[in-house]
Amino acid sequence: MTQRKFTNDLLKEYDCLGYTTVSSPLDSTFKLKAGEGALLSDPMYYRKVVGKLNFLSNTRLDVAYSVQHLSQFRQAPGEPYLKAALHVLRKSVSGYIVLLGDSPISWKSKKQSTISLSSAEAEYRSIRKVVGELVWVKMLDGRTGSDLS
Repeated sequence: MTQRKFTNDLLKEYDCLGYTTVSSPLDSTFKLKAGEGALLSDPMYYRKVVGKLNFLSNTRLDVAYSVQHLSQFRQAPGEPYLKAALHVLRKSVSGYIVLLGDSPISWKSKKQSTISLSSAEAEYRSIRKVVGELVWVKMLDGRTGSDLS
């Protein structure tokens, strides 16, 4: 499942295509508190951004915590909250999830170390990382099994 078109449309809508990437959606030391900053004249703008980020978090688990944190301030959002919400749109990550049947057995999300020139190249890089991870896990599993015998 992918939300590539939705993500690109979201970045265009909020004029974030030219932003540089950041190391995390929200800095772990950065905590928003109720009542900070001047209230937004149009709180619906903030609510739309957070709502769309919430929808995006279904496939982009790397932003789920940040979106949940931002969702707490939908009632009376201030300038710092909007700035933080737009900051989440600057994140560029790759990720994967490996399922055994319907159960996840391995997953990872990481900031992209290189920029891909096409979606095919980005998908190739992701597949290469997943295969490498699975080979590594299998190798460790084989070692553990032989040690127990």
